[in-house]
Amino acid sequence: MTAQHYSKQVTEVALRGIVNAIRKAFELKNAQVMNRFLADEFQCFGPDGRVYNRESSIFGLENIFTNCKNFKLLSVPIHVEAGENFGWARYQEKVVICSASEGEEKVFWVTIFFVKQALKWLLIHLHISPAQSVNIFENAEEMGG
Repeated sequence: MTAQHYSKQVTEVALRGIVNAIRKAFELKNAQVMNRFLADEFQCFGPDGRVYNRESSIFGLENIFTNCKNFKLLSVPIHVEAGENFGWARYQEKVVICSASEGEEKVFWVTIFFVKQALKWLLIHLHISPAQSVNIFENAEEMGG
């Protein structure tokens, strides 16, 4: 194994650890822990189509945490790739939003881009979109397939 390959693997483990820490902070409804991992230039593209900066993202999370009784994140595989100063993670997040009596499961695609600033990995971009079950072969004949 080359030093460059080893370094890439170590970085990918570190980024996966950050993703897991953010997921845990979300489940514990702790926006301030999440805030520690955000770059000053952070932007979030939410499932509602709006763009949020760092401050509005934390404010929005705190509102969500106040209005929702409980969250449960289900175990998901996280795909991570990293370079020397840039990395990304992509996974399908399954969130169970619990009210007083029932739980509603929602599924989102989450894509996170990381940058390395002053020897620290930070989130620079987060894109959350609703996952849709799409059968790409369903209308293949209509599309000339």
